[in-house]
Amino acid sequence: MLRGHLLSILFAAAIATQAVAQDDMRYFVGTWNFSISAPGNTTDKADLTGMWHVENGLDSALALVGRVVLNDGPNAQGGVFTRELITYDAYLKMYTRTIVTNAGSHYAFTSLGWQGDKLTWIGRQHAETSAVELREEIERTGPDSFDAVFYRKDGEEWLVQSREKLDRMKP
Repeated sequence: MLRGHLLSILFAAAIATQAVAQDDMRYFVGTWNFSISAPGNTTDKADLTGMWHVENGLDSALALVGRVVLNDGPNAQGGVFTRELITYDAYLKMYTRTIVTNAGSHYAFTSLGWQGDKLTWIGRQHAETSAVELREEIERTGPDSFDAVFYRKDGEEWLVQSREKLDRMKP
């Protein structure tokens, strides 16, 4: 009897921990305006702007489904530019994020989740002829805004690839 009760308590604690992790990542649910600046940009004008839309893909498990629509910039082709899926692996206690672009690139990231107001994704971008190690560092700047910096690995050094500012659109 005691063993069954203990297992029930552990199971309930695991579900509660998973629910907190999922709710915390659901911070991204909504529609976000974003601007991207390349490392050499010293102006206030972004190199690229667009919208990132994220929604719940499942009711009880974490499966966030997103898409990016570009407004302008060198890769703006009109319509949806990316599709992505963010999930939580309860066994490994980590998040996975997969992104596919109209240009044919595929991104695969993992993260241990939020550490205060900071979140780091580590992974790779696979293009037609190459693969590049990437890191994205996100910092919440408010309940409806965050900054993100993408780095690419060059030898042993991480170089800034782009800086992003995102603000949630109000309904």
